[in-house]
Amino acid sequence: MPVLIAIVVWLLFGLAVAAVMIRRGHSTAIWLSLAFLGPLTIFLVLSAVDEERPSAAQVVEGTRGSGTIDVVVGLDGSPASEAALDAVPALFGDRLRHVTVATVLDFDVDQLPGRPAPRVEAEQRLTAAADRFATASGITPDQALLSGKPAEALVRHAADKGSAVVVVGVSGAGAHLALGSTAKALADHSSVPVLLVPSAG
Repeated sequence: MPVLIAIVVWLLFGLAVAAVMIRRGHSTAIWLSLAFLGPLTIFLVLSAVDEERPSAAQVVEGTRGSGTIDVVVGLDGSPASEAALDAVPALFGDRLRHVTVATVLDFDVDQLPGRPAPRVEAEQRLTAAADRFATASGITPDQALLSGKPAEALVRHAADKGSAVVVVGVSGAGAHLALGSTAKALADHSSVPVLLVPSAG
């Protein structure tokens, strides 16, 4: 029985550490797979936290419109984020000057050498979104690949660029609006105005 209790405590410690690291913007898959290391994960935490400085945004420059409003659109590949992207030209129209489509990688993926699959997928998602937006509006957005916690990374990028608003999608509509963790964090803590766009579903 004491051995069983020790195993349970060991695993719970590892899971607690994993939960903290995931909330800090690290990879869910990586940290859950490391949970079996229990208290030994603390050595990995020290290294990971030391490298938690967001890297410089990787930006592909777009074109400018004739308006005065700068917007950052957060994308995660969901239908809700596509709805947010589609809403921007419909809502702002000729008032748009500068649009950035942005997606956020967790710290762990961002630090991998080369171009791991999540980075390639993120780059492809940004390119497709920029092409789609350009077709709809005539403005080719900047493409920004960021790292860290999504809400913090989007707000930091928007503030650095002097953007007027961050636009993200949420699931549902009306009274049944279901805020994801990123949308909720933005709504609760953003220093930049946030527009939450419900998906059609």
